[in-house]
Amino acid sequence: MTHKFVPFFLSMVAFNGAALAQEPVPQSAKDISRSRAAIVQPTQSLAMWNEKGPAPRLRIAVAKNLNCPPSMLSTLSKDPSDLVRAQVALNPKCTDEIKQRLAGDSDQYVVESLIKGSRPFTQTVLNRLTKGQQVRVYELLASDPLTSPQALRDLANNNLGQTEFLLLSLARNPNVPLDVVQRLSKMGDRLVRSFLARQQNANAESLAVLASDGDLGVRSFVAANEKASPDTLKALARDNSLVVREAVAANESTSAETLKALASDQAWEVRAEVALNEHLPSDFYTVLLKDGNTKVRWALAANPNCDAPTLAMLSVDADAIVRAASAENLHTNQTQLTKLADDTSYAVVQVVAARNDLSDALMEKLSQHPSAMVREMLAVNRKLPAQLAVKLARDSEPSVRRKLASRTTDTAAFTLLASDPELEVRVAVAGNPNAPATVLTRLSADSQYQVRQALARNQSCPKDALITLSGGTDSEIEKILTARADLPKEALIKLADDNDVMVKIFLSGQKDCPEYVLGQLTKSDDTYVRSVAAQNPALSADLVKELMHDSSPMVRAAVVFSPQMDVAKLDELSKDKDYRVRGTVAGSDKATAEILSRLAHDQDVRVSEQAAGNSNCPAEILAELVRDNQYWILQP
Repeated sequence: MTHKFVPFFLSMVAFNGAALAQEPVPQSAKDISRSRAAIVQPTQSLAMWNEKGPAPRLRIAVAKNLNCPPSMLSTLSKDPSDLVRAQVALNPKCTDEIKQRLAGDSDQYVVESLIKGSRPFTQTVLNRLTKGQQVRVYELLASDPLTSPQALRDLANNNLGQTEFLLLSLARNPNVPLDVVQRLSKMGDRLVRSFLARQQNANAESLAVLASDGDLGVRSFVAANEKASPDTLKALARDNSLVVREAVAANESTSAETLKALASDQAWEVRAEVALNEHLPSDFYTVLLKDGNTKVRWALAANPNCDAPTLAMLSVDADAIVRAASAENLHTNQTQLTKLADDTSYAVVQVVAARNDLSDALMEKLSQHPSAMVREMLAVNRKLPAQLAVKLARDSEPSVRRKLASRTTDTAAFTLLASDPELEVRVAVAGNPNAPATVLTRLSADSQYQVRQALARNQSCPKDALITLSGGTDSEIEKILTARADLPKEALIKLADDNDVMVKIFLSGQKDCPEYVLGQLTKSDDTYVRSVAAQNPALSADLVKELMHDSSPMVRAAVVFSPQMDVAKLDELSKDKDYRVRGTVAGSDKATAEILSRLAHDQDVRVSEQAAGNSNCPAEILAELVRDNQYWILQP
């Protein structure tokens, strides 16, 4: 069986981690410092009524076991402890007969667990769940997308417990029948009606009802819903509220007739939404083109369907923001763009420089613009010709060269920029994933650490550069490198000489870590390092044997998860003097029936609990554990 290589903390969590570990357990390399800190937990009651409090933990573990026989689950479904019955309800092997019994359980916690766990339900089970239950059960069923349409209809017709949350849950359920939606649109509270009005799968009839709702928010949501019929939107276009009319103006389902009426609305906000509407007929452009409000004309210029003649007129608008919007519109032709490139407003020219459809001649012209901000925008244009990239690589403004360095793909430009005297430019080159390998390798020897750090973060950093960076003395660069999954073996070897524990932990978890490096790491004075190394897939059988006799129980438990772990080694560890090691073995999917039979009767009940939950545990052993009446507390 292929074993998953997982951080050791997962195994300890499975084995009641904090309760069982006397040593702190690392969650990941970056969390080591936090896990080493002394964390003071708030005082809480020990006698809680849940799995952390006094509980029959062996019976609970059996009820959780995915291979627990149905006959045993049936017995446990009658257990006096609601905690045991709840776990039966959550078990996927729970039969229909057991579900029917649990659906009528006297404890709501058990019934709720049934809804959250075993599916699907037979109609008999659903009938029990939708009648005579507490409201919370109805709410859970109403919110569950697996609940059948008929069951949802039954819940809607149940007058015994229709809370606001129940009605909202019904409204949100994707399986709710149309007749229930129509009923909710009339009887639901404001929150329910607002939610229905926003649904993209709402039907036109329900929206027509909600369009006359007395609540402004409900009408606004209907006005914005594209499923609303043209007639409904036409009626809402006469609403007294600006917010409603604005939503109608923006709705793509609004008819041309209604848009024409709204184009003359007294509120500029409404007219602006009309101008932005992509379904606006072109014969309305003339009216809006002459609108006295700048924002309306801007909206028209920003409309992606605005035609070239209209944009030509907007490109000479008195307001710069309107001209800028026309410069950005893809329907503006090259003739107008050439004129806009001479605009007195730098903002307009910047917008032109950002376009990806400029002619080479126009780009050449913009490369000579007196404003560095315009040239910066041109420098990041992905259609920038190679000759202009080289030209801008020699620009007098460092900001232009930095922008170019961060986005260019031109090799000649990279060669110039990699030798730039400005630090920020070289940093931008080092961080550019499109930079050639030769350029990046040269930057790995840059005298400035900022450049080398940017290179260490670059996912396109070549192998040679990574090897060079790993041999430096900058601890920050080494930490950056430890976040990479593509370090070559040569780099791993160099990092192994580092005395930083975080670096060693990182190396211990690298699947390509050379065996002799792992050998060094398994002899580390740090328990965390050895624990992570113990799970490494590259760990040899000889190193596994060594770690099986490590002085730390955390390391011995960690090695259980090594792919090199076989039944013979597992059997040896199952007799370890420390209950945490035995418990980890008891939770292993490699544990045999023989090993589990022994551990199920371990002197420490916490080990027995792990064996009881293991799907490999024999049925006859589970039958014995079901009779266990011992309660104990999961320690805080």
